[in-house]
Amino acid sequence: IKISARIQDDNEVLLEVADNGIGIKEQVDWNNLKSLGLRLVKDLIEMQLDGSLEYQNNEGCRFIIRFKLNSNYTK
Repeated sequence: IKISARIQDDNEVLLEVADNGIGIKEQVDWNNLKSLGLRLVKDLIEMQLDGSLEYQNNEGCRFIIRFKLNSNYTK
């Protein structure tokens, strides 16, 4: 498992979580998730952080999470 985080010049946080496993099935409907865990993560990113979630399925599974750095997150 690889986890990395960095702040871009535009004050955007880029968080990547990846592994070298079998990945997730290509036919996953990200707008109608059946997995409670994935739904919670997606909702947290989109609704709480006003961010985005990208999924890549090459040589394992990689999630790329982007959100703006904001001092309100630390409260």
